[in-house]
Amino acid sequence: MAEIDPVEKVVSFSAPHHYGVRNGNPPPRRWYATNVLEELDRPGEYYLDRQAGKLYFWPPGELEGARVVLSMLEEPILKLDGVSHLTLRGFIVENGRGTGVAVEGGTGVEVLACAVRNVGGTGISVAGGEGHRVEACDIHDTGTLGLVLKGGDRRTLMPGGHRAVNNHIYRFARLQRTYASGIQVNGVGNLLAHNLLHDSPHQAIGLGGNDHVVEYNVVHHVTMETDDCGAFYKGRNPSCRGNVVRFNFWHHIGREGGHGNNAVYFDDGDGGDVVFGNVFFRAGEPAKGNMGTVFSHGGHDLLIENNIFVECKRAIGASPWDDERWKGMIEGELWQERLLREVDITSSLYLEKYPRLEGFMSPQGEPRMSAATRNVAVMCGEFFYGNFEDRENLVMDQDPGFVDMEKGNFALREDAAIFRKAPGFEPIPFGEMGLFVDELRPTLPEEGWEYEPPKQLPPPRLPRVWRSRGMPRPKGEVPVFAVPKIDGDAKGGRTGAIMKLEADYRGFPAGPVSTAWLGLAEGELKIFVENEVDPETPVEGHQWGTSDAIEVALRRAGDGKKGPIWVLRGFMDGHLFVGKTTAGNREPKSVPEETGVTFAADRVEDGVWTGEWRIPLAAFGFGGDVPPRLAFCLTVRKRWSDLWLMWEATGGNSFDVERGGVLEFGGGD
Repeated sequence: MAEIDPVEKVVSFSAPHHYGVRNGNPPPRRWYATNVLEELDRPGEYYLDRQAGKLYFWPPGELEGARVVLSMLEEPILKLDGVSHLTLRGFIVENGRGTGVAVEGGTGVEVLACAVRNVGGTGISVAGGEGHRVEACDIHDTGTLGLVLKGGDRRTLMPGGHRAVNNHIYRFARLQRTYASGIQVNGVGNLLAHNLLHDSPHQAIGLGGNDHVVEYNVVHHVTMETDDCGAFYKGRNPSCRGNVVRFNFWHHIGREGGHGNNAVYFDDGDGGDVVFGNVFFRAGEPAKGNMGTVFSHGGHDLLIENNIFVECKRAIGASPWDDERWKGMIEGELWQERLLREVDITSSLYLEKYPRLEGFMSPQGEPRMSAATRNVAVMCGEFFYGNFEDRENLVMDQDPGFVDMEKGNFALREDAAIFRKAPGFEPIPFGEMGLFVDELRPTLPEEGWEYEPPKQLPPPRLPRVWRSRGMPRPKGEVPVFAVPKIDGDAKGGRTGAIMKLEADYRGFPAGPVSTAWLGLAEGELKIFVENEVDPETPVEGHQWGTSDAIEVALRRAGDGKKGPIWVLRGFMDGHLFVGKTTAGNREPKSVPEETGVTFAADRVEDGVWTGEWRIPLAAFGFGGDVPPRLAFCLTVRKRWSDLWLMWEATGGNSFDVERGGVLEFGGGD
């Protein structure tokens, strides 16, 4: 902090936050005060006066008979460097400021049935080597991560062969509240199986690398404090692929209160992985955005198959990137380093293993899609949104045939209706998920099931029903907006017919609102848009989705063979983008031809900005004394409010004009 002004009640930071203090979803926002005497007001807290060498400590319980430990050890309590074929079994490792057990290099080290607890850093860390095994350990109350597995060579795709099996990991990330996973796995070819992970402010499993298998785990009550996160998280490196997430049980992921979170999250262009045979119950919170229980941000080539979603607000979500953003990422230093220098995805090794990488570095503008296949959504609010191909999925509003849904047994009976209604759906081994009893773990921790039975979530209450992609729109449902002829003087801006933008992309009432005035003069469509915004909205930037902007999308309506969709984007900083696409699910590509479109933006005052368009319709093939009817969408992106404000809600991409409305050109105003 640079300054605290108690009179004005203003806190000034010494450097700006990367994402901004108020970006993203709405409050509550987590904050904490560290080592402030005035905040010493409850058991378990302390204040250290370093100058006086004095500790003020409010014990969490009675001191009489208590064991009080103060550790100054910052090195690992147990360190095995270059050791091979050694077994640690039945140890209690506790009370260090750093890592509990560190294994570096070597071969075939086994850490079995150990308890690692009350450490300031990571519980158990395995870095390098091959064939190490961590099994039946209880790891809890760690300052950062629970268990780390790093092994395998990504350049050669040689597997590490590490295994984390039958471990109970909980109350991790006590000090580092984000990106301190219960299990973090990196490298190639490692296994996470039959683990139980719970109680964390952020993610349970973090994954980087290739060909890992995450199976038969149970994860619950994680991502409890944070926004834009997932119980399982993987991101920002499309060379990391071939991973399988299967037969896991995810329940009570995240909590309500404004934060957006997911059970399984593929972030920043990630793809090439499989999510199969999982069971999700009350998992994920879309908040104001498009997140889902399984969520893809910018990526593609994911297969989400044969999963069951129970009482999830949105089962599958996606936020696709347009061509401009993909081009920027591919040409940027980060992906050049990760995709061509750390490994080489253009090499024969990678292309033989992952054929979908062919041409990845020179995208041709083809649709970047993932697939959702034979999934079952039970009592969910929404099934899916985004760039997923919908293949044989089933939506149900009642018990599909669980053994005992009310008591949390989501195994399917042999006569379950799901097998009749979703032909080809494969049984999921629900009873095999989680910890198991054996010689190393003779008993299991008690985990009761005292949750309310599943209930049908209400579907989004839209002003009109929006349809799955490709379904015909009923006659008479298309909203028509009459555009009058006006004189050529548009200096006043607010001339023509008024169009209100008062709903988000799903049709829910939303604000701050925008108002548009449309008119036709001398063959030009004139659009003037006045936008109410948060006063702190920055002017700079012209990246669609992350900067405030107005989008106009139009195509000739009702002429049988459909022509291109023209997409025009004007940003608050005055930047103009002109592009076109062939369909509402394909991102527009910038066009080199001259169209004569002009756009001007003005920040009228802190809470208002305006944009003014002049669109010569003849340049797009829409000329004539009376232009043809145009399929039309008008969208305002308000990043600070995380809002996609639309004239007519499309339920999906803002430029999907077949789900929008129609402009009809008529007489004078």
